[in-house]
Amino acid sequence: MSVAAGSLIELLPGPILLVARNGTILNVNRALERELGRGRSDLVGRALAEIVVSPAADLTAYLRRCAGSLRSTVPGALAFRTADGGSVRLHCDGGSALTEDGQPGPLLLRCRPHKIAVTEFTLVTEKARQLSQEIIRRQRIEEDLRESEQRFRTLADNLPLLCWMANPDGHVFWYNHRWYQYTGTTPEQMAGWGWQSVHDRAELPHVLAAWKRSLATGEPFEMVFPLKGADGLFRPFLTRVVPIRGSNGRITRWFGTNTEVRDIMEAREALARSRAELEQLVEQRTAALLRASEERRQAEEALLQAEKLASLGQLTGGVAHDFNNLLQVVTSGAALLQRVNLSEARRAEILQAMIQAGQRGRELTDRLLAFARRQRLRPEVTDVGARIVSVAGLLRQTLGPGVQVKTDIAPGLWAARVDPGQLEVAILNLAVNARDAMPEGGTITIRASNRVLGATADRAAGEYVCIAVEDTGGGIPPHILARVLEPFFTTKEPGRGTGLGLPQAHGFAKQSGGDLYIESEPGRGTMVALQLPRDMAPPGAEEGPEEVADGSRVHVLQGIGTKVLVVEDNPDVAAIACSFLEDLGYATSRAGNAAEALTMLADGGAVDAVFSDVVMPGGISGVELAAVLRTSYPRVALVLATGYSEQLARGGAPEGIEVLAKPYHPEELAEALERALARRRAAGEAAL
Repeated sequence: MSVAAGSLIELLPGPILLVARNGTILNVNRALERELGRGRSDLVGRALAEIVVSPAADLTAYLRRCAGSLRSTVPGALAFRTADGGSVRLHCDGGSALTEDGQPGPLLLRCRPHKIAVTEFTLVTEKARQLSQEIIRRQRIEEDLRESEQRFRTLADNLPLLCWMANPDGHVFWYNHRWYQYTGTTPEQMAGWGWQSVHDRAELPHVLAAWKRSLATGEPFEMVFPLKGADGLFRPFLTRVVPIRGSNGRITRWFGTNTEVRDIMEAREALARSRAELEQLVEQRTAALLRASEERRQAEEALLQAEKLASLGQLTGGVAHDFNNLLQVVTSGAALLQRVNLSEARRAEILQAMIQAGQRGRELTDRLLAFARRQRLRPEVTDVGARIVSVAGLLRQTLGPGVQVKTDIAPGLWAARVDPGQLEVAILNLAVNARDAMPEGGTITIRASNRVLGATADRAAGEYVCIAVEDTGGGIPPHILARVLEPFFTTKEPGRGTGLGLPQAHGFAKQSGGDLYIESEPGRGTMVALQLPRDMAPPGAEEGPEEVADGSRVHVLQGIGTKVLVVEDNPDVAAIACSFLEDLGYATSRAGNAAEALTMLADGGAVDAVFSDVVMPGGISGVELAAVLRTSYPRVALVLATGYSEQLARGGAPEGIEVLAKPYHPEELAEALERALARRRAAGEAAL
């Protein structure tokens, strides 16, 4: 049996049985349970013949008549057994076959306490019988309707809502008790359009307009408006009205409910206030955080600036100390050379000291640039193992007998793309530091191995050649280890170190694309490792530019018949350069900047070579001058000189152009100029 059929027999008035066509009881309602005093579990599943006192044959015939009637009334009186062993006589006059999709189904037997004998129906005429049945049917319908309406009113009166019903034209004819209780009115006051008396006069026109639209369209009505209570106060209510339609689809009445929403609206208002307060609090907190962040940023910038100034002060102090010493040698030497009674031996000694001071100044500048990672490197494919062997041989000769130098080079060591000269300088600096850490002597081991490293903040992932310099000294305490890469920081006694050895090696490694790290522990020595990027090409696969001149000793008057234009903004430097060149037989002319030099060339000044500074005033650098000369004066050789150039440090020297680092020796200038001229002569002969 379906849930719908079970609910149906509960809604029908009077005792009800649902009987299968074979006579088995499928379901009963509570009214029959009360009539027989027997529970549903004692009835459902039994054969009807088991609870009926009448003979089974008569019962079978009666059920057959009911099943064949197909919804027509088949009256009959049956006696049912009760729980106490007695019987109760019920009149079954609603025997009908429930059909589903036109097919016969179970029998629905409507019963009522037996009041009229069956024989009484047989004494009346057929017409009177039919009339009495119609009267009885209508009476039952009216009784059922009254019971249903009473149940509805009882339900509506007990709802916590204000409920009411209106006719199709909108006139309200019924209110529940809750309505009268809230409004404090009487049914007489609510008659007709009396409901308007509890509405706010300001809202009433809008309510009437919306209500009339629903009456005209038949659509449900929903609106929030205030209603006046018995205390005279207006409170907001959500009003919903739905149409109730008959079997023909026409509206027979309207059913409305009013739900007080004051708490909901107050909650919404409170939520809105809380949201606004929260947004304001968030804005205030965000502003405070932004202010705190800005203050922290300013404090960090101030701290960083202070650290920069401290580092700059330390750097400036160290540079000033070393350069003042070098300048002292130069200025004192120059003053001594002015004495007329100076012997030739003493004069040569002073000149040599001045030359060495200049060389040391150049080396100091290179170390500073390496620390700042701004020196101009000339990377090439380098056999690291061979370089280590060469440096180790030099170290064994120079570090003294108390220091033993060992090498440990892994088989199949990769080549690295680095500046080989700077690599040797870095290894030498690390070895000298290791020697100084072992005043009583010890062992320095230079190891080289291949490593595959992951990425860090300062290094890309890839394959690297690791060069580690280890010593057996006393190690470095942690508080000193944290500062060893600072420029000019040293624990050595005065005169034994500049404090630039480790910073130079670190700057070289970083500029080469690798890094440097240190491991040290007091009492266990120190290990400093350079990790340099591997080059996939085998050693010797990449060759440098072909040397035109072999750099042999410069011969006197090699420049006879050759004109050189010297482009230099510093008059003293320009004068010395011209003196160098003129001593070699070159004819020289001078220009203060690149623009002046181009003007001289455009005016017909014929020269064979240009010797130019890189950084000059006037907006045109030496590198840019070289580009113009290559295009407009391709037969003019070019040599560049620079103390330091950001442009060259970043991009390197233009291809095929000689570059001298200041300060330079006269021999270096002569050799560079000869190579540049030879390269131009070779290019001219090839063009023919």
